[in-house]
Amino acid sequence: MIIHSEILANAFWMDHNNDLCSAPLQVDGTVDDDNMIYVEEWQCMNELSEAQHEELDKIIKIFS
Repeated sequence: MIIHSEILANAFWMDHNNDLCSAPLQVDGTVDDDNMIYVEEWQCMNELSEAQHEELDKIIKIFS
C-alpha cells in the first residue's frame, strides 16, 4: 500500500523491513523514488505545520 499525501507532498509506504518510507511527489503525481528517505530520519519535524503533523500522525497510525 502507498499513501499519497498532498498536505505533505510525499508518498508513504512500508519497506520489506517494515520501516516507514517517504519520497516526494512530483507535479504529475508520480513518486520520486530516487529521493526516498525513512520517516524516522526526517530532520524537519519542527518545521511542519499543525495540519502536516496531524496528517503524518494519521499516516503513521495507518501503517502501525
